Amino acid sequence: MQGFINTTAGLRPVLLDGIEEVTYTTNAGGLYHTGSLGIKYIPNSGTGTGNIFINVPAYDDLQYPIEKFWEWVNSVSAGQNKTYNQFLGSGVVLGAVVGTITTSAGMTPTTGYVIQVADDLSMDDMCALVFDTNAAGGPNYTNVLTNGSETPAVFDHVFISSQQGYNPFDMIDTMQLFPSPNNAVLPNGTYAYLVGTPQVEEKGLPVDQNGSIYRIVIRTGIIQSIEVCPQVFDVMDIKGWIKGIFGEEMEDMSCNAQCAQIAICDGCNLTEADWNTGNPQGGWYPVMFAFDGIPLPTNGLPEDPAFDPCYQITYGGNFTSTQQLIPVGASSYIKGFYDTAYVPMKHSSQIQWADAPEPQYIGVSSLMDYGAMFVPPGNNHVFEIDWGAEGYNDCEGNPITAAYFRYDPPTCVGFNKTFASFHNEPMSGTVQGYAEFPCITLAGGGGEPS
Repeated sequence: MQGFINTTAGLRPVLLDGIEEVTYTTNAGGLYHTGSLGIKYIPNSGTGTGNIFINVPAYDDLQYPIEKFWEWVNSVSAGQNKTYNQFLGSGVVLGAVVGTITTSAGMTPTTGYVIQVADDLSMDDMCALVFDTNAAGGPNYTNVLTNGSETPAVFDHVFISSQQGYNPFDMIDTMQLFPSPNNAVLPNGTYAYLVGTPQVEEKGLPVDQNGSIYRIVIRTGIIQSIEVCPQVFDVMDIKGWIKGIFGEEMEDMSCNAQCAQIAICDGCNLTEADWNTGNPQGGWYPVMFAFDGIPLPTNGLPEDPAFDPCYQITYGGNFTSTQQLIPVGASSYIKGFYDTAYVPMKHSSQIQWADAPEPQYIGVSSLMDYGAMFVPPGNNHVFEIDWGAEGYNDCEGNPITAAYFRYDPPTCVGFNKTFASFHNEPMSGTVQGYAEFPCITLAGGGGEPS
C-alpha cells in the first residue's frame, strides 16, 4: 500500500506497509524552519531496505505531524485518495522525500566526498580540485552520506560518515551507514562535492579521481543550492522548451500538446521571441540544454594492419532515433531561464523558472521527459560536430562531420522545422531516443523529415 505527498518536486509515493515506527524532530531554529518526519520500516519485511525522511514544517506540538500521519494511513487503507498534505492543513507543501522510497532491492545510502572551500571560490578553481586520498596528513576530503539519490540535490540532508578515507579494495559498507540524527550534520559553508572516486595511490602510482564535482552550499545540514562541474560540455546553450507535467491546460488550450512542434502549430506562443521574455507559456518552460559524452565515431572496418583506420557515425537506438540523428547515451543537462549553471537532467535536479517577486523553482521530476530545441533557421538539424578536426576520417579519407537532432515532422504551414525533440531518461540523465510519443504519434505519423 502506498500514498502520495505533494512536495516541492511534485507528487511522490510513500510506502505505507511494514512500518515499525514514525518519529518527528524539529529544526525550528534553522534556515527553513522545518522538521523531519522519520519512517522506520520493519527489518526483513520485504517492504524496503531502509528508513525514509520527509521534510515537513516545524510544529510546536511534536505529536501533531505523527497523529496526522496515522490518520492519513487509515484513510488510504480505507480507499481514500488524499495526500498527507491535506491532513497537515491547507496550502502545506512538503520538502523532498529522502531515503529509500521503493521496494526495489539493493537500494543503499549515497556516499560522497567533500572539501570545504571559500564562499567566493570561482567555479573554475573548484572544478580543478583534486580529492587526494594520500595527501600529506591524510585525505584532504571528508566522507559524507546523504539520504537522497546518487546526484546531490537541493533539500538533501548531508551527514559526516562514520567511515573516512578510500580504499578501492575495501568498499564502504553503506548498508551499515544509513544516515540518521546519530551522524553529525555537515557544518554550514560552501563545499566541493565529488560523486565518484577520489585520487588514490596504488603500488606507488597515483590513480586519478573519477566522477563529477558539484558546488553545494550547506545550511543547517541541508543543501541550499547546487551547481555542477564542468560547465563546459560538448555542446551547450541550446535554447528550447520543456513542458510541466502539471501544465496550465485549462488556461491556454492551445498549449495542450506535449510536443512543442504540435503546440506551436496549435497557436501556443513558443517562438524564440516568446522564449526571450523568460515567461512560461501554458505550462511550457523556457530552458537551455547541454550535452556531453556524445558517442565518438566507430571504426568502420574490421581490424586489419593493411588498412588505415576509418570511421563512421553511429547514433544508437531504434530506427526512428537513428533517422532523427539522436545521440543516444549522451549525458543531458538543463538550466532554467534564470539559472546561472546547468544541472543534470535527472529527477533529483531542479531549475529556476522565475526571479521576481521571489525565486521560483520546479523539479525535473515535475517536467515531461521530452525536451524541444530550436532548429536554427535554414537548418534541418540543431548542430554539427566536426569530427574530422579530431582525426576521424571516413573510409575514403574524408573528414567526418556529423549532424545531430533532426527537426520534428512538420504539422502546419509557417512553423515547419521549428523544433527538434528528444526523449530523456531521467534516472541516468542521458538521451534515450527520439520523442516518438508525442511528436510522431500525436501528429498522426505524417510528415517524415527528408
